[in-house]
Amino acid sequence: MAPVLHFLIERLTLCLDVGKESTGTMQALFYTYILECADKTYYTGWTNDLDKRLSVHNQGKGSKYTRARLPVKLVKSWSFDTKSGAMKFEHEIKSMSRKDKLALCGERNA
Repeated sequence: MAPVLHFLIERLTLCLDVGKESTGTMQALFYTYILECADKTYYTGWTNDLDKRLSVHNQGKGSKYTRARLPVKLVKSWSFDTKSGAMKFEHEIKSMSRKDKLALCGERNA
């Protein structure tokens, strides 16, 4: 893993209510998620109901950005115990470069 990315992940884990990758078995209160749009761009957001939010995005009602880039698919999500933790992680991801977002999601191509 790139040193910069490793540093970012460590920093985020320490300062954000310890985000955990969603496995489907844990019931979390809040999620931060990354969607891939039809034009291969990424959209990052947070929610308290991941399945419902993905459905709303694909109905064209989720956000102005994704509405013009349908369909979208879930690339990665993390669960948090607090709304604040999910929102802070969303903010950190939005400040990352595309290359760092791809690395965070486990993608090899930047």
